[in-house]
Amino acid sequence: MTEEGAAPEGQRAAREGRPSDAAAAIYGGILVTALVAALAHAEHDALTLVLSVASTMVVFYLAHVWSALVAERISRPRDLSAKHLLQLAHEEWPMLEAGMLSLVLLLGAEAGVYSLDTGVDLAVWLGAVNLFGWGLVLGRRNYDTWPQALFAAFVNGLFGVGIVVLEILIH
Repeated sequence: MTEEGAAPEGQRAAREGRPSDAAAAIYGGILVTALVAALAHAEHDALTLVLSVASTMVVFYLAHVWSALVAERISRPRDLSAKHLLQLAHEEWPMLEAGMLSLVLLLGAEAGVYSLDTGVDLAVWLGAVNLFGWGLVLGRRNYDTWPQALFAAFVNGLFGVGIVVLEILIH
């Protein structure tokens, strides 16, 4: 039996997912967008930009895995195991996944499909749309009406557009 308006337990559990997955994905999206915007004009070609962004993402990913491991071992002392380290690495993996499409868009510039400026613009706008999407997910799960959900999406998307505006001003 469920409370009035509450989703059955199985549906709720399936819908909720793990918060760390979403946090890692959101952070990864913000990180890749900021990196593309910041590094775009310092690099000379698309491949160098892709390699710079990808390698920086990997370094941040490793830092997240390591900091999660250290924090857990501080709060709950235990022996380090490869299994636990792999579990933490898996939990942070969405951080890297979030940047994949942006890197593909930049590789389109490397392949000559469009200019590097267009590839950068596409990757940065993708970041803004991504944040709008996460805001919409947040809004639909936490508010009763579409206007409230859209407002949450708008606020999150506005954050992404702020990154885009900063990129344009830096350019």
